[in-house]
Amino acid sequence: ELQEISDYVERKIKQIGTEILEGNIEVNPCRQGNSSSCDYCPFLRVCGFDARIEGYHWHNLEALEKEQVLERMREEKK
Repeated sequence: ELQEISDYVERKIKQIGTEILEGNIEVNPCRQGNSSSCDYCPFLRVCGFDARIEGYHWHNLEALEKEQVLERMREEKK
């Protein structure tokens, strides 16, 4: 399990890094319940995200069990 998670994270880092190098720097914060990625972001004050503005929206995360998360990671690998 730990190796699967590590491999998944490595693939995502490479994917996101490639997207950034290709110019995709879209603001795309996520939230689940009352928590959001903005709660931990050091760029909160400069990114300009405001859900009240047309075109901006939250990427809502599902609440999943551990096995569901692992299965989705395995599916994405295929």
